[in-house]
Amino acid sequence: MNAPNDHPKLTHNLAGSAIDRWENEGGAHGHDSPDLHYGRRVEADRSWTVYHVFTGVPVAVKKIGVYYGVEKVEGKYLGKHTRPWYKFWQKGSQDFLVRPGDKLTVMASIFSPSNFHDKVYLQWFHDDPRFGWKLEDSIPLSILGGRDEGFRGYGTKQFYSLGDWKVVVETSDGREVGRISFEVANDESSDVREFKTDVF
Repeated sequence: MNAPNDHPKLTHNLAGSAIDRWENEGGAHGHDSPDLHYGRRVEADRSWTVYHVFTGVPVAVKKIGVYYGVEKVEGKYLGKHTRPWYKFWQKGSQDFLVRPGDKLTVMASIFSPSNFHDKVYLQWFHDDPRFGWKLEDSIPLSILGGRDEGFRGYGTKQFYSLGDWKVVVETSDGREVGRISFEVANDESSDVREFKTDVF
């Protein structure tokens, strides 16, 4: 389930200059930059989309959330959460209260045509009280099937620590296309939990 962090990385300066060059020139990099396959476009709403430079394929996380599990019902994927109605801005259970046996699942809907063939990774970071943010896992998304508007995938962690977490969604060469932050804490309640669902 957990995969080693074996995909190539770019330094911050190299990635930044690569994106800047692509944005300024409006095209792909030269043959001297074989690993720089992605560029970024700033949208009107100040969000940004990463594009595969050679193919023009856009890659962007359109929806992401933290869940207690994912199930398929009539062709749709449902993420189980306990988010209260008054935290409507949250995505899934970003205040993640755990009981014994609970697993952490991050699910995402990624915009890309169905013929997009590249790996997308979930990079799980934990805020260690002593050392700060530390990469704990690099998990490839479990692709659930391409659609015209993109594909859905998720990754699950069975073993994790309490505290602050963030999951960064990256392309195979380390370009960020989305992220989510959440806190994991013990559930002190013994009441029966009422799960709700988000649809992907």
